[in-house]
Amino acid sequence: LLIHFLVMLFGAVMAYNCSLLAQSVWSYKIPTLGMSEAFKYLPPAGAGVLIALFSFEHILANLRGLEVEPAWH
Repeated sequence: LLIHFLVMLFGAVMAYNCSLLAQSVWSYKIPTLGMSEAFKYLPPAGAGVLIALFSFEHILANLRGLEVEPAWH
């Protein structure tokens, strides 16, 4: 449980900090594309949310005494 909690914490911190980075550079434009610099930081923010959700699912399964079954089986 501790490992899953730490991974969930990492994902949450990653999502939070990447969203802060995206907000801080939202007004800057990439000259050749004409779009905001923030788009560079949105995928890692989304990945942090997914990491946190993945670990949350494993924590719930462990507390219930179940095993998470992969979707690809």
